[in-house]
Amino acid sequence: MPEDQFKDITGTETNEKAAVEFKRLVVIGGGSMGRAIVLSAVRHGIEVLLIEKNETTLKQSLQEISDSLDREIARWALTESE
Repeated sequence: MPEDQFKDITGTETNEKAAVEFKRLVVIGGGSMGRAIVLSAVRHGIEVLLIEKNETTLKQSLQEISDSLDREIARWALTESE
């Protein structure tokens, strides 16, 4: 398959690149990878639902995500809406 050929979800070859726009995302697990995914999505304006089976870990993860966003706002002079 040439480099400019792609396969769509049905396996059909096409020249078109599919752009997918996510508006909502569910992340399962509030560990370091889950938090990183949440932060990346939130930075791009995507609504995120974080699922974590351990309530203590969930609270800790949400606090760490909030702290990270607060640091970015302070560092880059971002507005809260950004």
